[in-house]
Amino acid sequence: MGSGARFPATVVRVSARRSRRILIASGVTLLTSVSLLGLVAVIRWRGDQAVQSDTRTVLAASSQQLVRALQSRRGTLTFLRDTLNRQPNLTPPQLQAMGASAVEHTRHLLDTGEVLAGHPPDWWSEPQALSATERAQVNRAIVQRTQLRGVWRAPSTFVTTTRTQRTTLIMLEPLRAAPNGQGALIGVFDLKPLLEDFVSTNLSQRYPVQILDGETLLYRSSGWLPSTPERRPIVVEEPVVVDAASWIIQMQPGSTRVVQTLSWLNMLLIGLSVLTGLGITVIVWMPPAAATAGSTAMIVVGPS
Repeated sequence: MGSGARFPATVVRVSARRSRRILIASGVTLLTSVSLLGLVAVIRWRGDQAVQSDTRTVLAASSQQLVRALQSRRGTLTFLRDTLNRQPNLTPPQLQAMGASAVEHTRHLLDTGEVLAGHPPDWWSEPQALSATERAQVNRAIVQRTQLRGVWRAPSTFVTTTRTQRTTLIMLEPLRAAPNGQGALIGVFDLKPLLEDFVSTNLSQRYPVQILDGETLLYRSSGWLPSTPERRPIVVEEPVVVDAASWIIQMQPGSTRVVQTLSWLNMLLIGLSVLTGLGITVIVWMPPAAATAGSTAMIVVGPS
């Protein structure tokens, strides 16, 4: 075939009527997608509110249980305090036997003893679970605490963290019959296993929690989801007040049916967003294309 041969022209006609139909269909698609997006957004908002409400209910009950668990630990110290108030002149062997019995029958209690104003603590037996360095840091924290005004008039609870990152819970019970004036009974608890025991016993694993003392992290469950710029999980918090100590317990919904439904709604939102984008694209580009082509469009296929 010679170079001057010509191919027959192929004409594709797109009528203005068909162009309008495409434009109307795109508009209907856009309106439907926008309506569905709004409906899904409302459903998701209501789902988030329901999840927060359910989680807040569980959290309120959990915080009350935590307060009761800590008060039950103080019950051991209250019993020892009442014993000393009735018999303030017990001998050192008697005090050691009483302290050893308390440690044996109270979970996570490391040791008990007495502290007098202006003196370091007098432990009834050496805390075997604490190293000498940790014991010195605990003693220093107790001495600093007893220098606060009013500490001898009401029970006190506070947390201290050693350099080895061991967190201890210290409780003071003021004594009415201290030999040398102001004094208190003290108890030291290993806080991390205490909280782990509480969470594993009282909370479902599908509700991740963390407990804070100000900026200090006391406990965090393994399922806790950290907040990132791409993901901000729902977090509900509740204050926990024990004596003068004020903690914050935070909870996430975890893996529940409502949360799984919300994740499917996220997928639906993404799909509808893509569909809406396609509809907008057709609406934006269809009128200029129709205006350029006029009532018909001709595509001629031939040699270059």
